[in-house]
Amino acid sequence: MSNSDKTIWIVFNGEIYNYRELKRELTALGRSFSTNTDTEVIIAAYETWGDACLQKFNGIDKKTALLRPRPFWNQAVLLFF
Repeated sequence: MSNSDKTIWIVFNGEIYNYRELKRELTALGRSFSTNTDTEVIIAAYETWGDACLQKFNGIDKKTALLRPRPFWNQAVLLFF
């Protein structure tokens, strides 16, 4: 899945328990959504709050999360471990 302009891509296998709450918060900030998935909320949260979005997620087995830039692709990679 990607954002609308294809600059942020995500492959996500997990669950964000509070994604509905975050979606309401993001909608109030003017974000719009085309799906009802937590994956789309992750992308919108990152676009809105940057790295601070990681502190907002209540997810499955959340221990540590990192955003790492990938210079070759000029993209950021979100890693959970």
